[in-house]
Amino acid sequence: MVNTHMNNFSGASASGLYTGPQVDNRYVVPRFVERTSQGVREYDPYAKLF
Repeated sequence: MVNTHMNNFSGASASGLYTGPQVDNRYVVPRFVERTSQGVREYDPYAKLF
């Protein structure tokens, strides 16, 4: 029995060389950066949930 799923990994490049695991962010946490006269204000809406 041959494991065929190992041949179809997403880290393969066009030349066939393994370039390492590709990072795939499934969860994007929004951050808003606002430049004010007092400096830079960074706002993370999910910070209040944790």
